[in-house]
Amino acid sequence: MNNAYSDEMTESIRRALIADNRFEFRREGDFLRQGVCPNCGKKTCYIKLTEPYRVSCDRLNKCGWSASTRDLYRDLFESLSRRIRPTRENPNATADAYMRDIRGFDLEKIRGMYRQGAIYVDAIDRYFPAVEVSIGPDVVWKRVIDAEGVKANDGKKAKIFGSYKDTGWIPPGMTFDKGDTIWITEGIFKSMAFLHIGKKAISGLSAINLPRNIIKANAGKRIRWIIALDADRAGETNSRKFHAELKAMNETVFVAFPAPDDGDWDDLYRAGKLDESYLQQSIRRGFMELAGTPGEYAFYLWSGRKLNYLVFDFRGSLYRCRISGNEKTLPFYPREGRFDLSDDLRKDELSKFRDCSENDKICECNPRAVYTQYERETGRRSAVFHISFADHRKTPRLMELEGHCLRSADAFNTELLKASVYYAFTGNNTDLEILRGRWAESGQREVGVIPYSGYEHGTEIYAFPEFAYRHGEYQEVNDYGYFDFNGTCLKTTHKTLELIDRERIGQPPEHFFSDFVKVFGPNGLVLLGWWTGTLFAEQLRKRQASWCFMEFTGERGAGKSTLLRLLWKMTGVTKDQEGLDPNKNSDVGFFRLMAQYSNLPIVLLEADGVMGDKGNAKGFNFNRLKEFYNFGAPTRTVAAFTNGLELRQDIFRGGLLVSQNNEIAGAEDGALLSRFVSCRCTKEHFTSETRLLAEKFEQFTAAELGGYLHAVLSREPEFWEAYQANYKAARLEFARRNSQGTVKDDRVLKCHAQVAGWIRTLSLLYGSEPEFEESTAQAVDLLWERAQAKQKRLSGEHPMLETFWSNVDYINHARKRESGGDPEILNHSRNPKLLAIQFSEYTALCKRFFLEVPPEQELRALFPNSRTYRFLEKKAVLSRMENRTIRCYVFLKEHAES
Repeated sequence: MNNAYSDEMTESIRRALIADNRFEFRREGDFLRQGVCPNCGKKTCYIKLTEPYRVSCDRLNKCGWSASTRDLYRDLFESLSRRIRPTRENPNATADAYMRDIRGFDLEKIRGMYRQGAIYVDAIDRYFPAVEVSIGPDVVWKRVIDAEGVKANDGKKAKIFGSYKDTGWIPPGMTFDKGDTIWITEGIFKSMAFLHIGKKAISGLSAINLPRNIIKANAGKRIRWIIALDADRAGETNSRKFHAELKAMNETVFVAFPAPDDGDWDDLYRAGKLDESYLQQSIRRGFMELAGTPGEYAFYLWSGRKLNYLVFDFRGSLYRCRISGNEKTLPFYPREGRFDLSDDLRKDELSKFRDCSENDKICECNPRAVYTQYERETGRRSAVFHISFADHRKTPRLMELEGHCLRSADAFNTELLKASVYYAFTGNNTDLEILRGRWAESGQREVGVIPYSGYEHGTEIYAFPEFAYRHGEYQEVNDYGYFDFNGTCLKTTHKTLELIDRERIGQPPEHFFSDFVKVFGPNGLVLLGWWTGTLFAEQLRKRQASWCFMEFTGERGAGKSTLLRLLWKMTGVTKDQEGLDPNKNSDVGFFRLMAQYSNLPIVLLEADGVMGDKGNAKGFNFNRLKEFYNFGAPTRTVAAFTNGLELRQDIFRGGLLVSQNNEIAGAEDGALLSRFVSCRCTKEHFTSETRLLAEKFEQFTAAELGGYLHAVLSREPEFWEAYQANYKAARLEFARRNSQGTVKDDRVLKCHAQVAGWIRTLSLLYGSEPEFEESTAQAVDLLWERAQAKQKRLSGEHPMLETFWSNVDYINHARKRESGGDPEILNHSRNPKLLAIQFSEYTALCKRFFLEVPPEQELRALFPNSRTYRFLEKKAVLSRMENRTIRCYVFLKEHAES
């Protein structure tokens, strides 16, 4: 390992290890031992403090987990400029630290080849420190040092200023002598890695640029050029192209590739693998890539393994090769460990190989195991294959197989035909056994699988169908359908959520925040704060034990639908969306939908009313959702897909928002209502200007607004840190306002403080807007008012029931004043302990006295929670006043709370 860390970096790593609560190491001299292994959970991790490069589990056979401290403590390596700054004595201090501690280079071997500079990011008007390398008089290459700078530069790590076509980087002082071997890489750091092991190397600066001018300038020197691009599609394609071009120039040329999973050349140097033996094997891989026939490919494959029975893939098909012969007839290749022999020698040995080998095609496509997926909820494991085709017009596809499908060639052939339709596996069981051993290696990476979209708390990854975020880092789904954040891998099988990716996002609308506040007012800002907080719902439930629900009500035409559709577009949802009506779904379908999203809102529309335990007859039962307030609440329990008696629970991981015209009729004990923060929309602030702006908001697309989701998730750690401080401040502020004990329920205070904290956290995006402070202050004031109203509602009658009973009292007293007669003019019951009210009569009298009439349907849902008088039932009553049977709502005159 070439981990030439500075003393300062080494000490920083030691301190991080000792303080890391994930491991809880016990120190024993120069070792940290008995650390908790993240993979197996045993206290078996250790590391040597004098060489703090890698933490490992000592259960090699049963676990074997290992991770470099570079990956464990990436923040130490990604923010060098904060800790190490240039000085007058050493103006290259930050660059030196980067080249030594991050790239693993010996500074004495590359002294004078670079300097410290900066890259200017126009979008934020800021300079970031960079390593600068001069390519020529007017060309310079710059590599950003800190991760923060890379993110600010749209994820671009390096940039070349000036034209470099047909030229490249030559290390200062390097000469081109007759008979030299010179490696050509696509990156400067890769060339520096070769310099460290005593090889001459230049850089073409990219995979598509061949330094032709340098090659032409040294024609006739019998130089052996080795094209050493990266082992990716661009590298393979351009290597073949450059090889043919150099051959046409009568140059001696070879191609070399690192092994597919070994990283780049500079990674290999840092890992201590870049030696002569590895380089020769890389040249052999180059010959395999350039092979024109299956037989030629088999020759180079055999030369590295010397096996007499080979199964291999070539240009999208599988082949079998049988080799027979003895020492006299078999080829003598390589020679003294070298594969870079002259063309004549290699051709002679290839001719011998053809005479003693036989090739058969056994599959018209190439299935290759790429990973093992693990469903944590069921414990089920399966192999995922990537199928490529010789006909490049056919799109590669993925195939998932259970282990039993690899028992025999026939079983595998059956599954392959299902996935590829026309392409069969005609190999035998021996061929499959060889392939199975190879697939066990290529598919050993384990990828966690989740059946929903959004945040997975175990890996801390936000996984969507096409892209993902982790700790602010953006990644598009790879060719194999999963995301890989430095070995932390995750895949979502949920594909129905269509979110706009980062590449399709346009510029955000001008004056968005000020226009938003004008149209939607403090209520809109409260909902935006809650919506943003829901992007952290799982973190909130796990670290603060809960995340509140949102109740968004208001009269028709108050703008609820416009705002909800706008927020979905800000989340990047490409389809027009508002929410779902639980009354239009079966229980099974509804609760499956509730489990399909994590850290995203679940919006319930027009679910007014309360139902009992008998089903959906009277509306949606909100009491069933109370558990969703806390972490890990199941939506339903079903049988797991196993042969045992195991069960699987679908978990609620999102945020719950209820949007309807009227407030929720909750449980008598207030356990449900106290979980809600409630906003009530009105038309009071509507003007001709706001109506025009509202129409403008309706016309915005997800491409214009979807950047909001990316803006938040790309700064996830920053948002979470800011929220925690803002939440604490909001709790203290509400505690001061509550000095008289107006709000007695601590859950109410907590819920409203959480939303207030997120409203203040919006300053990370809109803090520079002139309206921000005033608008957020109004929104926080509104939250405090709503908290007081919530407490009042929890302590007394529902507002609609209050209106109902107030009207009853008014009518009774008014009729008494008019006639001096019966004080209970609305009561038809002959039983003095009961109160029987005919609703049509009640409505007529309310209109006569110009009283507000609550809708009967909504009152009917609220009556079971009446505190003034206890509701019994609706039934036919023999009227004491009319002496006939009429249908009435019947109440017990004793107070409900007595």
